[in-house]
Amino acid sequence: MRYGSPNLNSLFELLASEQPKELVILPLYPQKAKSSSGTVLDVVHGWVPRFNGQVRVVEPFFKQSEFIEAQAAVI
Repeated sequence: MRYGSPNLNSLFELLASEQPKELVILPLYPQKAKSSSGTVLDVVHGWVPRFNGQVRVVEPFFKQSEFIEAQAAVI
């Protein structure tokens, strides 16, 4: 989504016009790294002031036992 189509700016333009009550951002990377989820969050934070509703970002989940167990199950 960060470099693909649709790009984040076009997606946020659409969302800003619809003004959802809540927007939940779920980075598809388990770790918090500037090169992955960090670049997405930079774009998100630039758009946050345009939303009247609540904007929440799901925190990094790489240390959560549920994530580790799910990954271990497929290895």
